[in-house]
Amino acid sequence: MADADLPVFSFRANWREPMAERLGFLTDVLAATEGAEQRRSVRQTPRRSFEADFLLTGSERTFWDLFINALGGGEVVAPLYWETVTLPATLTATVSNRVNFDTTRREWAYHEGYLALLIRDSALDYEVVEIASVDDGGVTFAAPPARSWTKGSKLLPLRRAVLDQVGDVQQPSAGVGLVTAELRVVGPNPWTPAADASPVYGGLPVFLSEPNWVEALTAQQSREVALLDTDVGLTYQVDATGRVLLGQAHRWFLPGKEKLAAFRDLIYRHRGRAGAFWLPTFKADFRLAEAVSSGATQIVVANVGYGYTGGPTSGREYIAIKHSGGTILRKVLSVVPGSTTATERLNLDGSLGLALAPGQDLRISFADTARFDTDEFEIMHYGGIEAHHDASALFRTFKNTRTSPTPIDFPTPRTA
Repeated sequence: MADADLPVFSFRANWREPMAERLGFLTDVLAATEGAEQRRSVRQTPRRSFEADFLLTGSERTFWDLFINALGGGEVVAPLYWETVTLPATLTATVSNRVNFDTTRREWAYHEGYLALLIRDSALDYEVVEIASVDDGGVTFAAPPARSWTKGSKLLPLRRAVLDQVGDVQQPSAGVGLVTAELRVVGPNPWTPAADASPVYGGLPVFLSEPNWVEALTAQQSREVALLDTDVGLTYQVDATGRVLLGQAHRWFLPGKEKLAAFRDLIYRHRGRAGAFWLPTFKADFRLAEAVSSGATQIVVANVGYGYTGGPTSGREYIAIKHSGGTILRKVLSVVPGSTTATERLNLDGSLGLALAPGQDLRISFADTARFDTDEFEIMHYGGIEAHHDASALFRTFKNTRTSPTPIDFPTPRTA
């Protein structure tokens, strides 16, 4: 078995506090003065670490002390605790070599050919088995376990890792210890994202993963300003991009494995800061004032001063119309006064494709080209795969004016 000779980090997690899983991509971002960007992902898979709390009682407290002292400086095999499976039936020694459970949208498929941990009620009571194959209905071991494991025992996938940080051991009593440790996975961390069902506009997907509003949605408006000051005269200021670059923070609740897998799809699909998409503000920036037909290329909205501030400009020239059937993205070509001072008319680059009326369940937001503003993502696990998880991310808009270069052809000089 690969890595079977490595020490087994068999300590059981204390779920009193959530477990933090961190994924780190790496992107090389080359930004032009006017705001356009060129981005290149430089890691095949992200780096991964996770931080967990451990409650150590009885012999486990002494075992922790011995393990960290003798083995904590090298590589170990450690479990991914949120992928824990409870055995649905007894595994009989030298006979049973399969555990049936739903592996879809989980990480078990990426552990084929590697190791798993069988454990009961103590870090000293475990067995390591090799995973021969994984299918949608369960995992098959290369050989049955050497001992029987009763129904209710735990099965966890193992990964090669190192102990990056070990916190101070708190000792409420002589026989009890509390400690936090961070383990860093050694090796690739693959995940194949599911097909993106988002609508596509202008070659980019439209980001539709709504944030939860438990916390206020924050937006940072910044400008790329160059200031020339000689200290003896007037200052001179240049707005290099001619627009605001918006930073936006979102947080999501991810109950169950499907929501968790969808978030992994999202960050792996865009590979951190490398990917680009259309990002709505998710705010009610406009309110529809008059009903429109499906073939309309103009909508009437309540006056918000769009025309007064110059109409469609970079960063504020696209709108996302959310309705009961999905989201429509359109470019605003121009804005003209409405029939009254309370309205404005927006001329769009295409028909809506469906009829809309005021009062319907819809929201009209500005949209702009954006990317993640970080390569580092943190997922908080509050239990196993079907428990609650949450995550957050930062976004940054950018000026999408870069065009693909055309080949430059210089004729080869020839002598007469």
